[in-house]
Amino acid sequence: MRSNTLSRSFSSLVGLSLVMLEPIPDKELQQEAEIKSAIGEATLAWSHVEMQLCEILQNFMEPAVAVSTWDSIISFNARLNTVSNVVTLKIEDSEYLSLWGKLARKANRLSSLRNEVAHSTLLHGEKEGVLLVPYFSYLKIENQKKLTAKEILELSMSFLDLSHALMWFQYTLFPVEDQDIQRQATEPVPDLIIRFQKKDDQNPEEP
Repeated sequence: MRSNTLSRSFSSLVGLSLVMLEPIPDKELQQEAEIKSAIGEATLAWSHVEMQLCEILQNFMEPAVAVSTWDSIISFNARLNTVSNVVTLKIEDSEYLSLWGKLARKANRLSSLRNEVAHSTLLHGEKEGVLLVPYFSYLKIENQKKLTAKEILELSMSFLDLSHALMWFQYTLFPVEDQDIQRQATEPVPDLIIRFQKKDDQNPEEP
């Protein structure tokens, strides 16, 4: 007979794998709603990152070919590597290449955090309240990472910062004639770009 030990610590609020034996308190229902809303914000924010990467790719080849290539690749890492390979092949300016390297590494790191949100289970803890648990496993439940709505929203802001920086990169490298669009895309300089530039000033020899 299967032990219910783990079930006593956490009860799933999604799916039917575990059954809630008591009504969920209003406070925890509010927490659940906040986490679900934060997940939506993070998902939408990340979509802007992928959209900007696809647009960057379109500057180096026929747009229809670029979009078709992008759509044919499922893995984000493979998509990012494709854009990186094209950028490093086509761009000769060392400053832009260095900046692209930083943006690509940032995208790779944030992709891992985006995956944590995308592959999580919403759980109710007797002490912790409602939390999002990335890559949930019954065998590791006590030591697994747990995300709050606040932490997920902070991730969303990081995704949007990256998206803005990628747009700035594209429009400074490939300016458009419409000055209103150009200004909106490049002014003010994104915070992420400024942080990268400050690091370069402080560590000019750092790769």
